[in-house]
This record gives sequence, structure tokens and C-alpha cells, in this order.
Amino acid sequence: MLPIHLITAHWPYLSAGLLLLVTLHLIQRRRPTTAHNDIKKNPQVSQIDPLVNFDWTKTEPLVLRPFKPRYHITMAIESTTLSEIVQIDKHYLSRIQLRTALIQHKRPAVLGSTPRAVPAVRELYTFLVNDYLPQRYGAIFHRHPTAGVVNTITGEIIPCTPPADPEEALAILGRQVEEDFLLLLAPPTSEPDTETEGKAEVTKQMSLEAFIGCFPNGFSWADKFAKSLAAIHVPVPDYTAKLRGSMDRYLGRLGVGTVVKRANWTVSVDGELHAPDSMHLYEGETVEEVEELDLAKARLRCERQVLFRLPNSNAVVFVVRTYMYPLQEIKEEGNGPRMVEAIAGLKAGSSPGFHFYKRAAVWQRVVSEFLVGEGESGTE
Repeated sequence: MLPIHLITAHWPYLSAGLLLLVTLHLIQRRRPTTAHNDIKKNPQVSQIDPLVNFDWTKTEPLVLRPFKPRYHITMAIESTTLSEIVQIDKHYLSRIQLRTALIQHKRPAVLGSTPRAVPAVRELYTFLVNDYLPQRYGAIFHRHPTAGVVNTITGEIIPCTPPADPEEALAILGRQVEEDFLLLLAPPTSEPDTETEGKAEVTKQMSLEAFIGCFPNGFSWADKFAKSLAAIHVPVPDYTAKLRGSMDRYLGRLGVGTVVKRANWTVSVDGELHAPDSMHLYEGETVEEVEELDLAKARLRCERQVLFRLPNSNAVVFVVRTYMYPLQEIKEEGNGPRMVEAIAGLKAGSSPGFHFYKRAAVWQRVVSEFLVGEGESGTE
């Protein structure tokens, strides 16, 4: 049985969900139920495997430990499936509440769309709301022929047709899942490419034309908005020299139906999911070393990133899911020495500038001492 404080804390959502279910049941008794999509007419739906008997309250987060002895700047992609683009687990409700508050109070910082991205936003919205979420997570997102799609956890009724305002469409998506979505588009074919003119076989730079990004990692997506990938990655050590070319070529060739994933990691000493300012060091900034670790806040922060292409707008969708693991958890599972080696390895790989960029000089000593030391250090 759930503790009383959890029941009372979530009662507004539970009661709203129960009321919706009763209402929908009464409507269904009067109207024949029809699926919103015919799988034969929409092959993408057939690629989405339903999660049968899914219980989000009992689902643990994915465990990501992507650190290696030496850090090398590579794409490091792996194949995955369309079914895996969104993950829902036991932290869902608290994270959705946080995202809803960010969208309400920091809207310009967490979402945006250019006019050119409107078809892509509408396509992504239609796919997620009408196809993906009801098909993959039918226990949470219920289709109904008259009431749209119902989120039975939050009680929100989601329109099947995307709103005319692309920013409102992005806001709705941001309230349904923890993933952030970035839409990348190639430049218009009529636009002259002065940067690469006269160079053979050079892929034109894609740019960020729409985003719902509630959990940024050391920067504001609003500052990256409408910029090319090259401009977005200016602060990233060795990106231009070692990764830009392969990244541009790969995205240019990414085919519809291909879905890939990658992961990265860093340390967050304050444990904030919405972290536009506290995760990176930039040239000219001074290093102020952390003297004591707050174990109640300190986290291994990992991003699970997924890439796929929308078939009609041809936009590339960059999906970012952020996971936060208490450092105590890393230590207890025996991964402390491995993570300490990886922290030191930020300087030993092909791009040693990442040690400074990831702020390791700020937290390396105190984090490493905790991970390999006996007992606990820091504050609770």
C-alpha cells in the first residue's frame, strides 16, 4: 500500500485521472470505438512494440554508465529501435511536474520554433500523440474518438490535431514525456552556401529550428536556437577539428527508419536538472574548487541521446533524456574506482580540454575521494 503522504500529495492527479476514466467509459458505451490509426496505412506504427502490463510506478530508470578510462571525442553511436525513443519510469510524475512548471515560468528559455520548422513540429506532434505514445504506452495514453488522447496520470486531454501555434504544440509535448526534442533542418536548397562553396562533397550545415528543452546541460537552448551545428558547438573542445565533418556527413545520410543512440556523462554537484549555467567552464573563467561534497545533491549526470529522421519534413529529431544517479549509488554498486579512473581519463584522451570544459577541475578531488574512500564524506 502507498504511504499516506504519497497518496495525499498525488491526490489531485489521481482524482482527475479517475474522473476522466469514468467519463470516457460512459462516452464509449454510446459510441463505437475505432483505432485512430490503421497500422496497414501507417507502417511506422507497426515498428512500435507495445509495453504490455506496463506499470510506471514499478519501473526503474535505465542504468547508464558510459564513462571509459580515457575520453575520446567520437560520435560513438549504436543502433536502436523506434520503440525505444521514449522511456517512462517511476520518476515520471515528479519530472513532468517540474517540466510543466518550467514551461509555464521559463517558456522562452525552454521552447521555440522558427516559421520554417512548423511542418516538422506538426509532424513530430502528430507522430508522438497519435501513434507512438498510445501504441507504446497504452496503459498511460488512452485513445478516444471524441476526447483526443488522455494522459491518465496527469489528467491532461491532448488534442489529436496539433495546435496552429508550433510553440504550444511543443509545450504540450513537453508536458507528456521527460525527453527533450530538438529539430534539425538542412538549409533551404535555394540558400547559397558561402562557407563550403567550391569544396567537393561537403555536407551543408543543419541548424536547430525548433526545440523543447527543459533540462539543458550547461547552456541555454534558446542561445543555440536557429544556429548551425558548427555555431552551436563552438565552445566544445576539438569539435571542429575532430568531429564536425563526420557529424555533418552522418546526419546528411541518416535515412528514414534508421534510429541510433549514444550517451555522455558528467558530474553535477548541485543535482539540478534544469542547469543552463552550472555544468561547464569556458575560456577565461577561473576554477573554484569544491571543498565539500553535498551527498544529498551530487549526481552522476548522463544523457541518453537518440537520433531519427521524420519522413515528410525530412527533419532530424535529436532526442535527449537526462538521468541523474546519486554518487552514493555509484559507490555502493562498486563502480567508484572505474568512475575515478574515467574522471582522470578526461585529460588522458584525444581531447584533454574536456577536463576543463566539464568542470572536472572544480569537483574532481572531492568526488574522487568520496568514490574510493572508506565510509562517507561530505554532507548529508
